[in-house]
Amino acid sequence: MMQLVQNLVNCRLKEMRAKRRYIWASAFFLLLGCGLFGQDPVIWVRFANPQFDCAAGTYCVDVEFQSDTPGQELFGMNVRFFYDDEVLEFLDFRDFQGGYTAFNPNPPVIMTGVPTSGQALFNFPAGHASEFVNGAIQLTDGNAPPVVIPVGGWVQIFQMCFEVSDPAPNFANFCPSLVWDLEPDPANGGVLPGDDGVVITLVDQQGVFESTPADETVVQFNWQYSGSQVAPYGMPVESDCISIGCTAELQVFKVDNLNLGGDLTLNAGDQIEYEITVTNTGQITVTEIEISDSNIDQGSLACSSNEPFTLEPGESVTCTAVHTITTDDINAGMVSNSATASGLDPDEDPVTDISDDPDNPINVDTEGDGEPDDPTVTILGVDGCAPLNAVTVLDVTDDAGTVIWVSSNNDPDHAYQLILRQEADNDGLGDGPWAFITDVYYPNGGGPLSYTFTGLVPGAWYQVCVREFCDDDQGVTSFLCTTFQTYATPFTKFVSSVNR
Repeated sequence: MMQLVQNLVNCRLKEMRAKRRYIWASAFFLLLGCGLFGQDPVIWVRFANPQFDCAAGTYCVDVEFQSDTPGQELFGMNVRFFYDDEVLEFLDFRDFQGGYTAFNPNPPVIMTGVPTSGQALFNFPAGHASEFVNGAIQLTDGNAPPVVIPVGGWVQIFQMCFEVSDPAPNFANFCPSLVWDLEPDPANGGVLPGDDGVVITLVDQQGVFESTPADETVVQFNWQYSGSQVAPYGMPVESDCISIGCTAELQVFKVDNLNLGGDLTLNAGDQIEYEITVTNTGQITVTEIEISDSNIDQGSLACSSNEPFTLEPGESVTCTAVHTITTDDINAGMVSNSATASGLDPDEDPVTDISDDPDNPINVDTEGDGEPDDPTVTILGVDGCAPLNAVTVLDVTDDAGTVIWVSSNNDPDHAYQLILRQEADNDGLGDGPWAFITDVYYPNGGGPLSYTFTGLVPGAWYQVCVREFCDDDQGVTSFLCTTFQTYATPFTKFVSSVNR
């Protein structure tokens, strides 16, 4: 162990002799006379706001500062820290604020310890070498807007970035340790004997010198100092974790508008107008996106970007299409329609999504991807309606339940959708989440109506919802649900009935 530390120290001392930076000399000169200025301001430095760029494959953290004394501005800093070489690989300093830039040595000097060094010094996993970064940043443009270090808050001055070298990272909970090297005394976070660790200097507010010294204090990142004076000095902790999983996802919404033409009467030849919105809801680019829809008029699909199109994360494209109503549609009393968007991720693997009607509260997940895929159902030939006023569940045994519901105006021209859902956590609270079981459409239902479900699980909690399709000025759909539990004896427990 002593030989391991000495090897790191020898490398460090050789580098120190070969590379002398300006801010070291400034700090040393000022420290000779620091007693003239009283107590130095305390400056805290920390890594913060971890983020992963899926497109570039880079893991970055902000470097932020805080002061106990108002009005302080950073002049320069020796940036020295350790990390697990099997998890990360240092890239560079970037995203500088104000007039700061990287300073000599630039790029920073990087030294890799022996394979046992990570565990011996920092309790990294066995066989993981520790890697030491020795760099600097400094104020080089005095005309840039000043960055004042706040008291009680934090300000970012630059950022540092890494490649993720871990061959099997925890994508959902990525927590790499970054260990500041503060001072020779391990109690203050230092590791290497003879190393002056992190050095911070401040802009001289009096103008006597170019810079003045500071009392440096660090906040460790995903690593906790144990208080030990001997190695290992601490251990990794999971305090600042993020997801680095890069998924390619599309989300498609499809809404309808029934255009009855000038006579405002349903006829064959009238049109259903659709708006289809495709959004990249993943973290990586999806290319070669095309829309398929077998139930729209040929040639009617038009998109704001020509197919095939590309979507960066968060971007959307809107398309329009029409379906011309036929006599068969009118006889059926409804038109059900879904669109599918298909594209490729950067590895040319397929990415697809079936459209969902955002106005449909049933939320059937046909694809099993955690997103609803309700078809867009246009009911034909219904007029305005008042809200439903009753839905009753009767005779619920272990395998069947009769559902009776009543429309307030009992109009036989109204259309209905009956939905059965099962409570996923089965806690009986009636708050879901709900797993879709089945549904039944009644294009020309009227009321009262009834339906019998079979195959229900004994003791399970279910919800029956009735959706009444209306055609008033607001396009309101009445939606009423009742929650119940199955028994081996006739149903006796009524939980809730909510009209919305």
